[in-house]
Parts: sequence; structure tokens; C-alpha cells
Amino acid sequence: MIDPSLNLYRDLLEFAPDALITVNSEGTIIYANAHAHTLFGYDAGTLKGLSIEQLIPEQSRGKHVGHRNAYKAEPRTREMGNRRMPLLGQRRDGTQFRAEIRLAPIQTPDGIVSAAAVRDATESERIVTMMAAAKETADEANATKGRFLAAASHDLRQPLQTLRLLNGTMKRLAAREPMMLEILEQEDRALGTMSELLNALLNVSKLESGTVQPTLSTVSLELIFDDMKTQFASSARFKGLDLQVLPTRVVLRTDSTLLSEMIQNLLANAIRYTDSGRVVMQCRSEGGRTWIEIEDTGVGIAESIQEKIFDDFYQAAVHGATHRGGVGLGLGIVRRLSRMLELPVDVTSKVGRGTRFRIDLTSVVSAQTPEVVASAVMAPQLMQRGRRIILIEDEQAMRVALRTYLQLDDHQVFMAASLAELDALLETLPSAPDIVISDYRLGERERGSDAIERIRKKFGAHVPAIVLTGDTSLIPAHLGEQPATRMLNKPVDVQLLTATMEELFATPR
Repeated sequence: MIDPSLNLYRDLLEFAPDALITVNSEGTIIYANAHAHTLFGYDAGTLKGLSIEQLIPEQSRGKHVGHRNAYKAEPRTREMGNRRMPLLGQRRDGTQFRAEIRLAPIQTPDGIVSAAAVRDATESERIVTMMAAAKETADEANATKGRFLAAASHDLRQPLQTLRLLNGTMKRLAAREPMMLEILEQEDRALGTMSELLNALLNVSKLESGTVQPTLSTVSLELIFDDMKTQFASSARFKGLDLQVLPTRVVLRTDSTLLSEMIQNLLANAIRYTDSGRVVMQCRSEGGRTWIEIEDTGVGIAESIQEKIFDDFYQAAVHGATHRGGVGLGLGIVRRLSRMLELPVDVTSKVGRGTRFRIDLTSVVSAQTPEVVASAVMAPQLMQRGRRIILIEDEQAMRVALRTYLQLDDHQVFMAASLAELDALLETLPSAPDIVISDYRLGERERGSDAIERIRKKFGAHVPAIVLTGDTSLIPAHLGEQPATRMLNKPVDVQLLTATMEELFATPR
């Protein structure tokens, strides 16, 4: 009696989805299933007894005999026919196809035979080719988007920066004219809103396109906290809020610029939605975890919408308060940066009592002992006047506006629009400037970092410098790490620019 299981095994082989072929040590086919006959274009049962070389293009048959003999001497399971070493099969009608083969030795009473599972890779090759072409198209689209964003970061921010400088100049000149000053204050607020919207839209676009990639370095949280305190002191004071930024000595391994942007958005939100009381930022550690905590006594967020606040363009006015400005993108940017840096953010809040955001830093806390370092930006103690300043800026409107603003404090401003003009200028200067202010992009090919390097090479590395840029992520990390160099994102608020200059003037050389 025939075992029924034998029929089952025979059927499984015969109707398997791959072409199955068994070859003896002489290269003669001793078994081929139904799909093998279909794949190679032979009538049922006619492959048995043929040489395996008949299924290979004629130009490859001699070489295949050598491969078969080598395999007979050292039989093992192996894959053949990948993209790097393609193999071709030949049908009975002479047409060829790219084949993928899995080869395995099988021990039988008559010796070792070779079993091959053969698959037509034409379709998978077509799909892989299509995917490669699609990836190339997508990469090119991303590169184009990156080029647009780089141009937009510079070209759209430039006129806004010029307007803010002119506005700051006019406000100081009109200080004794209340009506004119009020008009200029309104203009300044409108420019600030435009700047915020532009920065948010460009930042979202860059994050979505993948053109922003984290650059990890050792980061002193103390420096970031000092920067935040300086940036938000005036807006908190304007609203009568107590802004507390508690000292910290924590050192991290992360991207300083992107973490700073997360904190900026959270602090701006806290101040915007707090009418009285305080905003407190601190770094806390407990139970083996470390986090930045930003807590306010503001209007609060209803529990039902706490997840929605991270959606783009979601406006927090639904909390029961009137609209308070902002464009509804800040927390969306925080969420994207949180995922990019792998720093989880959570929120707890009670309506009418305040909100607390926390950034979990546990995964990036460094064991390195922080050095005693100065704050990146400090509030000026005494306005410095009559200093010598080299200004490098390729846009004439921006150059003139910035020079006009600087001359309000009797500074002597030496200007250059390119590296060639800077070289000519340096030939005429007998001594070092007190500070250098340079745009990062000087035309299509020149960079402000090169300008600063030339000035320091001539006068010494102690010359302080401020780099203005529409995108700090484009600036080489080594430039930002230099102690007498500061990076400011365009469009720069004139008060922050002045505060940064004062801090650099006061730095010992």
C-alpha cells in the first residue's frame, strides 16, 4: 500500500511556485517540476535527461561546466544571481531572462545530487529599477527643495532684517515724539509677527524635507539657559512677569541649535499665555532621569485639547482667552525636533492655573564635567560707544541700514561687500577692529566665516565676531565653538544685536 503522505510530498514539489530542478553529478537533469517546464518553455516531462547547460545561454555554457565541477568538489547551499553577479536562463525558444537561483546539495543512495530552485527575476528587477529611479527622482526633488529653502532663508529674511534695522533706527531718532514712536512701535510689532511667521514656515519646511540633520556635540546647558534668559527678559518685563531661569551645570551630547529652538518655542508660548505671575525654567534630575522644565502661571490648557496643541496652525485662543499672536506652528516644530533629537516632550496643565512642559534629557546627559564658561549673551551693563567695527554684507540695503543703526552710537563702521573688498580694506587698517559683524552668505560662493578668518589672521584670534544668518545649521560647527564668536538668526532684533555686541565688547581679550 502506498503511503498517502508520499503523494502529498510529490504534489508539493510538482506544483511549487518556484521552478525546481535536480541534477546529478554529470550535469544531467533527473527531475524537473511543472513550473520548471513552464518557465523554460518545455513540454511536460521533456526536461528530464537533458543537460543542465541547455538551460543556459550558449556563451556561458563552457564556463558553467567549470562552475559545476567546482561545486561538485565542494557542495554547499548558496544563493546565485544577485544584482552584482546576474545570471541568465535560456528558454527553449532562445529568449533569455535574469534568473535567481538557490542551490543545495542532497545526499541520495546514489551519491550527491544538486537541487536548484529557479525564479524569474525579470519582474523583481523591473520593480527594483523603478524604485531606484523613483528614489533618484525623490532625491533630486529634495535637493531642489533644499536649494529653495536655502535661498528663501537668505532672500526672504534679508528685506525683513533691513526693515527691522531701519525701524530700530527710527525709534531711537523719534524717542521724543510720542505719536511717531507709537506708530513705529506698531510697525515693529507687525515686523516681529512677519519674522515669526517666516521663520516658522521655513523651519517646518526644512524639517519636513529632511534637509535638517542633527549635528551632535558636547553642549553646556548653562550657555543655552543664559541665551534664553537674555532673549526673553525684555518680553517678560514688558508684561510684568517674573522670568526665572535657574542655574544649571548639566552637560549634554546633542545638537545645541535644535535644542535651543525647542526651548525658544516653549518659552515664547509660556510668556505669550501668561498675564501675571511667573515663568520658571530649570533643569531637574530625579530618580535617574533629567529634564528641562518650563512652568508658567498662565491661562492653562484644557485636558481635552492637550494633544491638539502640537498640531500645525492650532491656535490656543480656544482656551478661553483672546488671540495672543503667534502663528500656531511653534509647538508643531517642537514635536518635530523632539522626534529628531529623540528627546520626549510632555505637558501637564490646569485651566486658569498654568502649564508645565518638560523635555526629557535622560538619554543625552553627558558624564563630562562642565568647564566654567561665560554666558553666550549677557545684558549690557553700560552702553559702549565710539567703537571700530568691520561690517561685511553683500546686500547694499542691509549694509546701509546696519551701518546707520550702528552710527547712532558713534561707532566707526568700515564696510565691505565681498572678500576682495575686505582684502583691500584690511590693507588700509592700521589696527584691529573692536568687533566684526558679517553675513554668513556673501553672494553665491563666498562665506562670512572666510572673512572672519582673514581678519583674525591679520590681527589675531582675539577679534570678536558676530555672524548673521538665515539658517545657523549651515554654519560650520567649529566656527560656533570659538569663544569670541556669536551666531544670530535673521531677522535679528536690534536689542539682541546690541546686547550681543556689548557682551563681546566686555569679554577680556
